Amino acid sequence: TDQLWQNLSKSTPHYIYVVDRDGRLLFINKTGFGYTYDQVIGKEVIDFLPQSYRVIVQNAFRRCLKTGLPQDYETEVTLPKNEPMWFSSHASPIRVNNKIVALIVYSTDITDKKKADQELQKVHNELENKVYQRTNELQGANETLKKEMLKRQLVEEHLAFEKEKMDQIYNNTRDGLSLYDNNGCLIYTNPSLRQL
Repeated sequence: TDQLWQNLSKSTPHYIYVVDRDGRLLFINKTGFGYTYDQVIGKEVIDFLPQSYRVIVQNAFRRCLKTGLPQDYETEVTLPKNEPMWFSSHASPIRVNNKIVALIVYSTDITDKKKADQELQKVHNELENKVYQRTNELQGANETLKKEMLKRQLVEEHLAFEKEKMDQIYNNTRDGLSLYDNNGCLIYTNPSLRQL
């Protein structure tokens, strides 16, 4: 069964590791990323994590050790070449005589998913920014249109008032008045002229 376990653990694309109750690596199925087996065994898992993710892992390990329930978490790992990688991990207790003696952790590389999510978020933000800019442009154009419509309404009201005033003068004067077009054709006479 040891040979089967070794073959299985080495052939999986996942990282499988065992940590003691203090979070030190007791076993890892593969190292990679420029680390050797000797460089990682006996070290705390958090030594390979950025400061901001150490608490997340420590809390997940503590909860798993305290409750005996599996814990899931995501972490970013900085590689020796300063290339970040993302992992989704699942920690479960290892029991001996009903006592939790260690944890086994399965970590899956989700870097491509994270990069795709980040790219999608970037595109979403750019689109949202364009929508915001276009909305502002449309609001500005709408305000300009409203102002133009108000000006036109005021001009039309003024013209209607002036026409009414002229009609009052034209229709109520005692003098006879007539209106001709550019061709000299009579188009209107006032009541005083029609009574003559």
